[in-house]
Amino acid sequence: MASGHPYGCVLAAIKRFHFYDMKYCYNCDRVTIGEPLFCNFCGRSYDVKLCPRLHVNGRNTRVCSNCSSSELTTPQPRVPPWAKILLFLLTLIPGLILVVISIGLVAFFVNRFLFSHDMLMGLAAIDFVRWVRSGGAGRRFRFISAKVFIDGCRHPGSSMSC
Repeated sequence: MASGHPYGCVLAAIKRFHFYDMKYCYNCDRVTIGEPLFCNFCGRSYDVKLCPRLHVNGRNTRVCSNCSSSELTTPQPRVPPWAKILLFLLTLIPGLILVVISIGLVAFFVNRFLFSHDMLMGLAAIDFVRWVRSGGAGRRFRFISAKVFIDGCRHPGSSMSC
């Protein structure tokens, strides 16, 4: 018998974390989840006119091109082009601000790390420990350092505090 979760659990997890599309109605200022043809709250269609059989027609048509029905839905109000540009810029500006702040912080920390003496001492200590552990100091020095730093803490009469 196979171990692990059944295949259905994986599908349920994928569906649970799926991000659904949403449409915003400019008539009633509400959001409808999914890919609806019309707003669930005010009944207006999104940028198209629909006949009773739900045939999709352009905004400017008066009669359905498929069934010749004159009963068409009312589309939501048009969004002016300047509003679309403004919305795009308002969503772009916070991202650009975060990128500039991130680049500034990285530059600050690189500058602080490379040109500050206290940071250089920390880097030199890390490099020294790595050099000793990699065998650059020789077997005798590694044995002594292990005795001092590791075994010194284990002995009750030792003067080292751990």
